[in-house]
Amino acid sequence: MTASLANLPDEWYQPPGDLQVIGEDYFLPGTQVLPPILAAPWPVCRFGSCSPYSLKYADLLVDGVPCTLGRAPQPPGWHR
Repeated sequence: MTASLANLPDEWYQPPGDLQVIGEDYFLPGTQVLPPILAAPWPVCRFGSCSPYSLKYADLLVDGVPCTLGRAPQPPGWHR
């Protein structure tokens, strides 16, 4: 198997005809524009850690937007 994966493929699958290429990115029709609410930095969840067994879907939303489990990035020039 290693020898098979070490070479170039004999052929590539053709991409869908309606695939849109912008720069080096590929988009399906209608997906090339990100809604403003999703383009902004996502809010951080209210909890620092969680148990997947007790977590509810509503816990992952802040003002209707999915939250991240990480800390929010600090502004440039900010030091602790």
